[in-house]
Amino acid sequence: MGYWQTLTPDELLGRVNAARRSVNRTMAALGAVIAGLLVGAIGERLTLLGVAVVFAVAAAALGFSPMRHPAREL
Repeated sequence: MGYWQTLTPDELLGRVNAARRSVNRTMAALGAVIAGLLVGAIGERLTLLGVAVVFAVAAAALGFSPMRHPAREL
């Protein structure tokens, strides 16, 4: 959160925060629906394994991205 706050101009922080929260809430709802469909189709274990793989890939992608380094002061 601090990263995007550092990079966002003060006059836009409210709009950026509202957009971020909207995307977050939408993805949470879609994720729940998709997870329910996957559990029904392939079962709980495979769904959880798939979620673990997706989170591991996301963590690795962030680990090797520029987000690892502190934001530059503007």
